[in-house]
Amino acid sequence: MDKIFFKCSIDYDFSFIYGLDWDIEKTLYLDFKKKENTETIKMFGDYPDSLNDHNTYIYQKFFNHEEVDYEILGKQLNMELHTVSVIKQRPGTVIPIHHDAFFRLAQKFPDSAHRAMRANIFIEDWEWGHFFQIDNVNPESWVKNTGYVFNNKVIHSSANASFR
Repeated sequence: MDKIFFKCSIDYDFSFIYGLDWDIEKTLYLDFKKKENTETIKMFGDYPDSLNDHNTYIYQKFFNHEEVDYEILGKQLNMELHTVSVIKQRPGTVIPIHHDAFFRLAQKFPDSAHRAMRANIFIEDWEWGHFFQIDNVNPESWVKNTGYVFNNKVIHSSANASFR
């Protein structure tokens, strides 16, 4: 499949996310991505030692159909949704350059994983210190409920250099 990458926006109330208990959702991102991202490593080389468990962890919560309306989101994005999650990066953390391998989706739907796409929706307006790079784009001053749809051919990364 060729590269898929385009802007999107939705109308959805994500305010319930602010009440989540993030401490139970911590993931050591780098160990997982090193196993999954052989294509990125071929392009850019191995992850440097300066990227470690201390500065690459994330908080990710996966939602079931009772917590988030998959149908409404799917219609707005013109996608069939199989997973919905949110990622929180605390100040001082980065998600290094990578391609999404859609590992969970490939386990559940091995015959259709090659057609998988991701919608990266910002749930807050941009603030100083928030960085996101996708393909050759460095979006600035994004607004809540906007983002990008892309497939596994699109490299991206993010960082939180803010104070919150």
